[in-house]
Amino acid sequence: MQSNSANSIARNIIEVVNGAPKPICTFVYLETKVPGLAEADPSRACTFEFEDNGNSCILWDGMTAAGRDALDIVLREGRVALIPLNVLFYLFHVHCPDDPRWIPMGLVKATQANLSKRGRFLYAPERPLSEFLRRAPAQGDMAQRSRI
Repeated sequence: MQSNSANSIARNIIEVVNGAPKPICTFVYLETKVPGLAEADPSRACTFEFEDNGNSCILWDGMTAAGRDALDIVLREGRVALIPLNVLFYLFHVHCPDDPRWIPMGLVKATQANLSKRGRFLYAPERPLSEFLRRAPAQGDMAQRSRI
């Protein structure tokens, strides 16, 4: 069972992503708009990690435990979608994960998703997505071929 704090932060993440003035929300932007997401004390900070094809990856760090749980909620429930980003989106920010396993990502509205993997939504730009799907095997868990 998730804490009330995590559920409240999850609702705020969804509201910020859905109401953002720009289509992509970076985690730096979310930290400024979602109370309780970022942890001020580095010794207490949590990291959101996930596995992809057997590799450990980092989505973001410097979060509260409730913030990490909230991010898990909104991703697991498909309330927002991930979007891969160029590291340039984060280039001028003071806080970025200092770990080679970090994958620069942001969040977009769930309605923008065009891929689903293990129940999580992802938005991939059309041109690279078309190339990926052309090369993807007809079966397997790489991606669902239908639009969401």
